[in-house]
Formats: sequence, C-alpha cells, structure tokens
Amino acid sequence: MSQPQAVLPGQPIVPIISAKKKAKYLAGRNCRIENITFNGSGVPSIVSSVVGKTSITKKEPLETSNESDKSDSYDEYVVNVFSKHDPEYVSPEDGTSEFNYVPTLTSSTPKLNDLVLARVMKVSMDRVKVEIISIDADSEGSHVNAKELMLANFAANENNERFKGIIRSVDIRSTERDKVKTWQCFQPGDIIRAQVISLGDGINYYLSTAKNNLGVVLARPSGENTFAESGKLLYALDWQTMIVPETGDLEQRKCARPF
Repeated sequence: MSQPQAVLPGQPIVPIISAKKKAKYLAGRNCRIENITFNGSGVPSIVSSVVGKTSITKKEPLETSNESDKSDSYDEYVVNVFSKHDPEYVSPEDGTSEFNYVPTLTSSTPKLNDLVLARVMKVSMDRVKVEIISIDADSEGSHVNAKELMLANFAANENNERFKGIIRSVDIRSTERDKVKTWQCFQPGDIIRAQVISLGDGINYYLSTAKNNLGVVLARPSGENTFAESGKLLYALDWQTMIVPETGDLEQRKCARPF
C-alpha cells in the first residue's frame, strides 16, 4: 500500500511495522498510534492528527558489533505531518514554506438543483426540518468539484453552523401529495438525499424528495421499535417500506432508490 503524500485528520498513513520492508515506523509531529481494523484484524498504525503533508525520515541506526543483529534488525523511520502552520516545513518543490490545501471549501454552498445529503431534525404535520451535511458532487449539473469534497460533512455557513432546510409535505413525493403524512415518510435522525428547489427565505433552503432517487438513504428503527437502541440499520423493501432484518418488523419511510 502506497503512503499518502497529503492526509486528513484521522487518516492512516502507514502500519507501525512493515515486515516486507523490514521497517518500523515511529509517530512524530502531528501523529498518533491507533488500531485500524483491516480484514477483521487490528493493525497498529500511524494516524494523522491534522490536515497536512507527510514526511518520513530514516533514523540513524545505533552502533553494534554483532553482524547477525544487523541483518535481523528493522530500520526505524519517523513519520511527521506538517501543516501550513508549521514554520519549519519547506515544500520540496520550490523550497518555500507555502502550503496549498487540496480542498476548496469557501464557495461550496448549496445551489439551485444541487443534490444534498441531510439529517432529519424535526417532523411536524406539514413540513420536515433538516440540516444539510454535504453536497453530492456526482450529481448531474453539480457546481461542486469532487476534489472539493475530500472533507466530508463540510457544509457550514459563515458562523460554522449547518445549513438548514425544509421539506414541505407537498414536496415529499410526486403522487397523491395532498394525502402525505410526514411522520410516515421521515423520522428524526434519518439521513436523506434531497434536491434544492429554492434558496428559501434566507434561513432555510427548500428541498424536495419527489423523485425516485431521492428520499431516505440511511435509517435506524424508531423509538417504538424494540431494536431502536441497538444501532441496527433498516433496509428498504420498496419505495415506502423498510424492514428490521432481525425481527421482520416493517417501518414506513419515503425511500430513495438504491444506487
């Protein structure tokens, strides 16, 4: 596995032991050691604590007179992560201390017709209140480049708060709109995919789920279900029904068509 040149907080960089390279890695600046689960096993690894660029340097070996110890020993390397706030970091390309972040987040705000992921916060009789957690860069006509979304769940306003959204009952589905019951379509905590249909009133974006590919994409059992506190996921059976696999209990949602 190649070692990343640029990393995000919490991103693994390299295992602390590489038997193939006979190398041992030590955590340096802006790094920590965590157990990373890989193929069902915990692998102690060096993990980044900041956004920055990696630097791996070899430690000078200690003097030893035993040749067999030299052949069996592991070379030691120190892993550092340097951010633009570290004055000692020098870019190997041009010899300057300038650091350019890959993500560009300043202009990434929801626009008309964008697809967004949102978390349901409150359900009332005629509307559903949500908070927008990210913009779908793969949606057709999206103004956001995929590289700008390397930091997931970034969508926030100038006050570092989530953008808010409202889904009116008439915008939940495209058929029988006057018969929609919001609490049968969404529950607080559901993660939904929705489309921006209006920039709203200056506080809330107006969203819609009235397409087959829009609606609930991730949900857990509601409070009335015995599995509500177990952390189990619901699975969609059709566009308006989800199931608890362990019990066979059904719950109503306005489901998004799977990818």
